[in-house]
Amino acid sequence: MVAFFFGGIMTREKVEDETLDINGAAAFLKLSKWTIYQMTRRKEIPCHKPSGGKLVFVKSELKEFLQSGKIQYKKAGLLSG
Repeated sequence: MVAFFFGGIMTREKVEDETLDINGAAAFLKLSKWTIYQMTRRKEIPCHKPSGGKLVFVKSELKEFLQSGKIQYKKAGLLSG
């Protein structure tokens, strides 16, 4: 958790705003790493790739993504048919 100073008062960033790696994102979304990689390749999931290469996910963005209903389980390979 990250601490910030605002007007001399120390506050803590919300847990939802923490960043996750691919393993954390997969665990949070209850999807496989392969599925997460496929969704990022198709730009179906919010992620960031700072210079250096590793994917970074913001937990609050993933939560918003889930609530928006934008996850397409059939495309993600989670449903057959």
